[in-house]
Amino acid sequence: MRRARGRTAAASHPPDTLAGLARWLLRQRAALLGHQALVEAIDELGDAIRQARRAIDRPPATWYAGPCGVDECEADLYVRHGDRLFRCRSCGATHSATARERWLLRQVADHLGTATEIARALNAFRPGLTPSMIRGYAHRGRIVSRGADDIGRPLYRIGDVLALLNGGGSADMPGGDA
Repeated sequence: MRRARGRTAAASHPPDTLAGLARWLLRQRAALLGHQALVEAIDELGDAIRQARRAIDRPPATWYAGPCGVDECEADLYVRHGDRLFRCRSCGATHSATARERWLLRQVADHLGTATEIARALNAFRPGLTPSMIRGYAHRGRIVSRGADDIGRPLYRIGDVLALLNGGGSADMPGGDA
């Protein structure tokens, strides 16, 4: 094995940690500055930094709140989780997140889905809801299957699941809020 300044060639490879990689790059500064691929290396490092920032600095999570509907505006509305009021990006109309959530849940109440589909669809409103919870409700007779999909999985009415989650209340009143 070839030696480089008293170390084996394998020892000159960077460690597999962020701090170790940073120290290794710093020690390689003189070699990198004189390397023929310096411009390419700088470009690659810059791209890696941009990709890391894009992965870390994600925009706040949003949920679809339906079409605007104010003065015939048909723009799709998206709301950041936790916002109480928000504006339509197209016409500027102000909307209540709670009212839009109720509207959206009323729109889907009569739709059927598998336990997995329902849990995924309601995740923005009921993050703790799992497919196994829905199957458990059905097993205990608290909700009933309304048919089966193409491969035989039971289908449940979304409104029935919502009513159960709301303590037996109306399916269009998430969390029982007035």
